[in-house]
Amino acid sequence: MFSSLKNCNTFIIIVLLSLIVSSCTTYIIPIESYKRQFENIDSTNLKIVRVQGPGFFITEYLTAPLTKIECQTKDGKPSVL
Repeated sequence: MFSSLKNCNTFIIIVLLSLIVSSCTTYIIPIESYKRQFENIDSTNLKIVRVQGPGFFITEYLTAPLTKIECQTKDGKPSVL
């Protein structure tokens, strides 16, 4: 019984790892696009972001108020994140 459970767990782990590795996509932000997206942002219009990390630690930091990032796929096709 335990060997079949171990085989099942191993199979699930392999499937999950395969999905994680194969679902990654690379995006590129050209320098011109980066400059254009950040040209009107200075220290007066940053927003505070709160994130919770491992161990329930909450960290706050200032970030640019972007709601989308214009970029390209590896193939050069425009994309928005």
